[in-house]
Parts: sequence; C-alpha cells; structure tokens
Amino acid sequence: MIRTQYRPAAQPQGRTPRQSCAPSCLTHMRECLIDRMADDMRVFAGSGVSVTVELLAGRTGASPALIARLAPVAAKRARRASVRSVVR
Repeated sequence: MIRTQYRPAAQPQGRTPRQSCAPSCLTHMRECLIDRMADDMRVFAGSGVSVTVELLAGRTGASPALIARLAPVAAKRARRASVRSVVR
C-alpha cells in the first residue's frame, strides 16, 4: 500500500522552511530581467519612443514596482551598450 507523506510547513526547533529557489537562482533571474529591460530600452530609444514604466511593464510583464526598482541599473547598462556599439 502506498502512503502519502507530507512535508511540514516548518522544520522543528524553530528553523525556517526551505526556500523554493536558491539565492543564486534569484540573482540570475534578476540579472536576466535587467538585461532584457536594457535591451528593450535600447530598442525604444533607437526608434525614438520615450521609455516609460507602463511601456516596459507591457513589454516585459513585470510589475511597475519592480521596474521602478530595477530601471536605474537597466538604464546604465543600456547606455553602456549603446556607447559601446557606436564606438565600434
């Protein structure tokens, strides 16, 4: 007979439950999102469109709060990539 065993929500002795994703995985996801936002910013700026939070939210599917937090880093990366591609 097969018995179903369920994992408890928290381990005993006051330890916290396991995380669903490792910190390195979260860092990688954050970096990928920033790179994608930077690429979108370059495309919009190259076509003469003003980049807004709403435009990036529709394009990337991220929340406006997350975009507002990551946009300064993405803008710096987009500027660096644009300057680098013009100089070459």
